[in-house]
Amino acid sequence: MSNNVDTYQYLALLRGINVGGNNIIRMTDLIACFEQMGFADVMTYIQSGNILFRADEQNRARLTAKIEGVLPATFHYDSRVVIITHKQLKSVVEGAPRQFGKDAAQYRYDVIFLKEPLTAKTAMKSVSVKDGVDRAYEGKSVCSISHAL
Repeated sequence: MSNNVDTYQYLALLRGINVGGNNIIRMTDLIACFEQMGFADVMTYIQSGNILFRADEQNRARLTAKIEGVLPATFHYDSRVVIITHKQLKSVVEGAPRQFGKDAAQYRYDVIFLKEPLTAKTAMKSVSVKDGVDRAYEGKSVCSISHAL
């Protein structure tokens, strides 16, 4: 990666790693893999497969293809990756449904980031909620769901 100040900050969400004893990947190995791909400032969040990094590449589709090509060869699992820009993440937070995330004692909150070409409108057709227990909201490239505890 160049020392260019025009790098872009991304969040990569890896699906299906370190869940239920399957696809176990150490975060130090994941960081090293991303650095070998030429990314900078690579950090992970817990053992979840959420990875922050910087890249010169501005095209998310190319980034996704690159990462989805390298991960299976390195870690031997069928990778699915959603790449989110800092701007997109900020937009999701700012556009969250009113009161979403405000009552953690009563509700569990989930935000599902969708992999293109899947749209929130299409995804919401598959979401079922229990009256008085769950609420689901369609956002831009996300579905937000709250569940009563």
